Amino acid sequence: MNYDQNLHTHTAFSDGKDQMEDMVKHAIKLGFKSIGFSDHANMGFEVTGAMTRENVAKSLQTSKALKEKYKGQISVFCGLENDLFSTQDLSPYDYVIGSCHCLIKDGEIIEFDGKKDHVKGVIDRLFNGNGMDFAECYYSTFSRLAETSRIDIVGHADLVTKHSEREQFFDCDGKAYKEFALKAIKKVFERCQVFEINTGAIARGYKTAPYPAPFIMQELKRLGAKMVISSDCHDKNFLDCQFDSALSYAKSFGFDKIYKFDGKFFVGFDL
Repeated sequence: MNYDQNLHTHTAFSDGKDQMEDMVKHAIKLGFKSIGFSDHANMGFEVTGAMTRENVAKSLQTSKALKEKYKGQISVFCGLENDLFSTQDLSPYDYVIGSCHCLIKDGEIIEFDGKKDHVKGVIDRLFNGNGMDFAECYYSTFSRLAETSRIDIVGHADLVTKHSEREQFFDCDGKAYKEFALKAIKKVFERCQVFEINTGAIARGYKTAPYPAPFIMQELKRLGAKMVISSDCHDKNFLDCQFDSALSYAKSFGFDKIYKFDGKFFVGFDL
């Protein structure tokens, strides 16, 4: 099957490259049946890539206008990538992706998602150079998504491994790492059963494999998770990045269905 939906996309309203309408037109060109916009929520404090309060209003207005303009050609959904520490009103959105781009350490909220030098600086400054402590803090923070008011999709569950193929900040194959990662996955799964296979790090040249890692995929299969596919798109040219490979990735762990959002529900389709 061809996967013809992407719910995790970013536009010029947050940290994406393209205007919303340009992305809609490209999605139509690709044969997509639907597209969802999920710019980064306003955090109430300065965070790289987050929408300003002004852009929150503009993005809602624009996506709703495009939903009407392209009715009959493609379904346009208005979503949001909501970081753990955002206090933005979630009620206007068709769906919400819950994710974790910041950590809480000793009462301080710290951006950790960035280029490898930034990540190394966070590890050196806050974790005395101990990468495993950094990873454990990520999963401890990530697990708090289970306490958020709304989450419809769990985004890039193991984002902390973004640089793992080029920089070994911690042992991704170690027993300790897998134990606290799976503990967090199980806790969040109790709150939300829809997880994404995310090819965004492939699109941006950080990794050659999608999130989440194989051992997490195995656990999600055991738990009965519903998997969607996204490219965490920041550039329309990568709107369907490695979707065929992502479908094969899901099948390799025994998933026999993949899910798409129809505006209200996540509907399963046979692989």
